[in-house]
Amino acid sequence: SPYAVNGAYALGRAIDDEILGSFFATSKTGENGTTDEAFSTDQDVAIDGTTALTIAQLLEGKRLLMQNEVDLDNDQIFMAVTAAQHEDLLGMTQIQTIDSNATKVLVDGRVRSFLGINFITTERIPGSADPYPLPMWAKSGMHLCVWNDITTKISEREDKSYATQVYCKATVGATRIESGKVVRIYAATN
Repeated sequence: SPYAVNGAYALGRAIDDEILGSFFATSKTGENGTTDEAFSTDQDVAIDGTTALTIAQLLEGKRLLMQNEVDLDNDQIFMAVTAAQHEDLLGMTQIQTIDSNATKVLVDGRVRSFLGINFITTERIPGSADPYPLPMWAKSGMHLCVWNDITTKISEREDKSYATQVYCKATVGATRIESGKVVRIYAATN
């Protein structure tokens, strides 16, 4: 049913919001999970002279991950960007040059990976002011816990003239596993 599909998509967006909201939030640590750990500003990469996302920022983000002993050979690196930063990526000469990039970016118009970083384009990154805080992370540095996976049910309500009722639920939570495996890169949206 389209109702159930749309409900599941809405819950998928809610899960995305949970993950995106947990990158820089205070996380719980310790044996019992009772100690608060704020995101360290040592993991920040400031704007690099321009408001656009730059290769220097990407390299600095990777340097911070390597400095924190992230195993780049066995761990995938991801970065969430908005459409504005994706446009910055498309404008980079190094990405447009076939010799320096294994995939032909301009064929399909999307930058999926560069410098060993897998890019995820989303407009759901929390924040309302420029510059936006963009997360770059090692896969092993974040965790999504799913207590109850997405469940949908469709039924009729007798008390509402047999109107269709769509019920969707999920119980999830996300957190940083290791603070050194998440980097915050600032870039403007314009």
